[in-house]
This record gives sequence, C-alpha cells and structure tokens, in this order.
Amino acid sequence: MISPDAGFLADPTVTYPVTMVTASDTWTGTGLDGDTFVSDSYPSSSTNQSLDRIIAGKSNSGSVTWRAYIRFNIANTPLMGGTVENADLRLWNYQSNTCDSRIIARPIITDWNINTLNLSNQPSVTGQAFAANKGAYDIDCSRGEGELYYSIEEMVQGWMDGAKDYGVRLSAVAESDITNWRWYRSSEYGYWDEYSPRGPVLFVQYTPAPPKYLVVPRAYEGSTPPETTYEEDKAWMESGNVYHDQLLPPKALSPEEAMADAVANGRSATTRLLVARHRRLHR
Repeated sequence: MISPDAGFLADPTVTYPVTMVTASDTWTGTGLDGDTFVSDSYPSSSTNQSLDRIIAGKSNSGSVTWRAYIRFNIANTPLMGGTVENADLRLWNYQSNTCDSRIIARPIITDWNINTLNLSNQPSVTGQAFAANKGAYDIDCSRGEGELYYSIEEMVQGWMDGAKDYGVRLSAVAESDITNWRWYRSSEYGYWDEYSPRGPVLFVQYTPAPPKYLVVPRAYEGSTPPETTYEEDKAWMESGNVYHDQLLPPKALSPEEAMADAVANGRSATTRLLVARHRRLHR
C-alpha cells in the first residue's frame, strides 16, 4: 500500500488530481551501443573497437593521449521521461599506472560513428555533468583488478529528458599529466557475470514517468466498433481530424464535435486510451 505524505497533500500549492508513482525496486541495465578508444599511437577506432580493452589517460612521458568512448541505448526505452534515483557507469579496471590515478567521464554532445572515429575526428564533450573517480585497480595493486563506479545521475537524467544520448568520453582529468592511465575491459572481452571481469555497463534506478492518456473519439454506424490496431489509432489521432463513418467528410470534426454528433444521431462512438493502455470505452 502507498500512503501519501499528509503534509504534502495539505500544501495549498498542490494541485489535484495527484498521481502517485513508486521508484523501481530493481536496477535497470541499458543496452551498450558500442565502446572503443583512440590515441596518438592507436589513432583509428575501426581497429580499436574489436580489442578486449578500452584505454584512457596519458602515457609515454605525456606524449600519448588516450580517450575512450562508450555509448548506451537510452532513447525509446522505458527510461524515457522518468526520474533518475541512481545511475552508475561501471567499468572493470585491470591495469593502471598507479593504484591511485584519476580519470574523468564527460558527456558527449555531438554525434560520432564507431567505424569512422579517429584521432583527428573526435566528438565534442561538455564541462558540465561530469564525474571523476580517483580509485584505480591493477593486477599489481594489493586489491588486484576490480570494478569502478562513476555516478552519472545528471548525465543520464538529461538523456531520459530527451537530450541525445551520444555517450560518455573517458580521459585524464588533466591532459597535461605526464603519466596517468587506466585499462578497462571492453564489451569484446566476452564475460558478463555479475562478479566477473566484464565490459562497460550502465545501471539505472529510476521512477517511471506517469502514464499519459490520449483520448481519440471516433464516430461510426451501428453498435460494433471497427477493428483497428494501436498504430492505426495513433495515426488517426496524430492526423488531427476525426471523421464520420471512416470516410472523409466535407468538414473535419473535433473530438468534442464527433462525440456530440454521435449522441445526437444515435451513433456509437469509441474512446481509446493510447500509450498507457489500448482499450475501448463505449458510449
């Protein structure tokens, strides 16, 4: 049972009706669209994307810059329109120059193609909504290799609000560093067990968007509504017109006019709830 806060309901600024939704009690993993990297010594993503690692940071006394690129699938998923409770980018780190290096994750704001990405053709990133992690793992560190978490709630919320999900770039916090690098397992590494080394994953805990109801009245002769699909109903609604008897009349009717006409002439009308449910209510 869900019990609303009495103080909230008593607030004079609250408008009714009030819709109550609950946060998901499980973590949702998004699909991985691709992961790769480019550097001065490995300039082409078309080759690097098939390797079992992605690399970020600085090496070779500061002469080589490594940048890793990861993209997930947020658009057209149940995440859209929801509210982020927690969002973790999880990367399996197995080599580092030190047990305490620092790599930053920044949101990518321009499009890129994993097959054509190269050192001289990289997408732009923003200085906002970033996340850094000071931890590092290495087979020579006392804790060995392991998974690092980046909390990227602000980044993911932007994608769920409709911003293009071009993904995340990993790089050294300061690319003027002499030595600061990490190697992470890529999706090509091939293992996805919960506690095994694995490629990048994004887990999101969120409150789903409240369902939206769209009502589409349609007038028709007789007592039996026409058999239509959800897609046909949606297209009918998006056309902006409601017509008599499934035929194009001289005058398009608004939903209110269609309903009034059905009542006045003894016709039946069907009301459809789209998006959240697809069912008929008869009058």
